[in-house]
Amino acid sequence: MHIEASGMYLTKMMEWMWSTSLLNARNPKYAPRDYDAVRKKLLQTAATVRFTNDDRLTEKWWMPQRFTKGKKVEINQAARTFAEQVAEQGPDRWGVMIAKVRAARIQKKQAIIALAHTMLDLHITIDTATAPKPGDIIIARVCKRAGESGLTALEWAAFPVTEAWIPALSEHERTLLSALEERNASYVKPMPTTWQVNEDIRVPNCILRYHEQSIWMFIDETCDQANQPLKTQRKSWRWNTTQFSTLPELPS
Repeated sequence: MHIEASGMYLTKMMEWMWSTSLLNARNPKYAPRDYDAVRKKLLQTAATVRFTNDDRLTEKWWMPQRFTKGKKVEINQAARTFAEQVAEQGPDRWGVMIAKVRAARIQKKQAIIALAHTMLDLHITIDTATAPKPGDIIIARVCKRAGESGLTALEWAAFPVTEAWIPALSEHERTLLSALEERNASYVKPMPTTWQVNEDIRVPNCILRYHEQSIWMFIDETCDQANQPLKTQRKSWRWNTTQFSTLPELPS
């Protein structure tokens, strides 16, 4: 994958990495994912990304290791090393980080994000976006500004995830995916920016693998969506949230 080094589309890149790493699929036959497994898969995928100037993403990349007391010095040193690499402002002095949000402090239009597994903070502007919540995955193109103890996001995007590390792009979607996980279901969460099917076909919120067939699951969050007929010929399930606030009965 090639992307522009100076104007990265972080949401698209994040969704592409999640899909390429197969982190958008849940299969109860495999062991539950943990932070280490997710980090390993993302690092492998990052190695395949090049910028238009031919730099590899891994040359500007950082995702903290899982924090343990035994590795405290090593982990904090890795964070300091990454911060030093982006210490000077300029077109080539930035890095890309993915981390889990531990806490967020809001100060007017600024938020200071405490990152899990590291002592570094991330400073973000929240003029047009909601501050990330604890447990969210955040991806940011960052720089290091003089006088700040942490990093400053030049661009950022946040993704809430379920217990299975599946991106849930709305609260209704989280409700659906979490219910499927409670039933130990196998499913795929299609990512909107990587959806390759005919553009006339609406992207399903989830594709449930049910026995020997697939069920496309749709969530109508607006009246326009609710009034729009589904063009797919696949077996489908639909939740009209404009009429029903609770989750309808799932396929049994």
